[in-house]
Amino acid sequence: PSLILFARPITYEKIGSFIILLAFAAFVGMAVYWCAYDAATTRTTLPILLNVPYINQRADYPTGCESVSAVTALRYLRVDISVDTFIDDCLDIGAPPHYEDGIRYGCDPYEAFPGDPRSSKGYGCFSPVIERACIRAVGTQPYTVERLSGLTLDDLCIRYIKNGIPVIVWATIDMTAPSPGSTWIVREPGRTIQWMTPMHCLLLVGYDDENYYFNDPWRDAAVAYSRTDSAAAYDGFGRQAVVIYPADV
Repeated sequence: PSLILFARPITYEKIGSFIILLAFAAFVGMAVYWCAYDAATTRTTLPILLNVPYINQRADYPTGCESVSAVTALRYLRVDISVDTFIDDCLDIGAPPHYEDGIRYGCDPYEAFPGDPRSSKGYGCFSPVIERACIRAVGTQPYTVERLSGLTLDDLCIRYIKNGIPVIVWATIDMTAPSPGSTWIVREPGRTIQWMTPMHCLLLVGYDDENYYFNDPWRDAAVAYSRTDSAAAYDGFGRQAVVIYPADV
């Protein structure tokens, strides 16, 4: 006996449906491919956010952003110090801007803090002052304090944040554009100080493609500010920064 196989005839409708399904599968496959390609090509920076303790300055240190940011960085390294001890024992304090015979004098903010960081009438100080204060705070403990100048925020992220080291930086409140404020004269050597406002000191703790992240003593922990605004504010104060890290790094 012979074996006879019976098959249903393939109609044009079935062929058409198969072609449509095949085309749809190809479309989905290409969509997935291009989404993955786009993600791989546009996300060039992996997000990094350091787990750094946070201290808010508003209640007790309204103009002490530099001291608060420095103590935050020190505590991250488990250096046991309070903001009050840092201000009282480590920070150089100078005369705030004041008038004498119609002339406004004050200390050099690159040499000392003008006024009182616990007062709303204080001003601020720059990286050399905080570098010296941090060196005093560290004492004989095995840490290195280094003042940096001229590095971009991206440079700081690559060199330090990526290696688990937060960075004290000078910028502005809310990363607004810096603008000229008051002026005063440093009695010796008679140099005029042009204060820029609203000056602020923060701790850089992370980054991604869109933002830099800061422990902002005026706002909150891990605050995201856009890369463009952050760079403009940071550049406006001469790209000043201070880092503290273990001496064996």
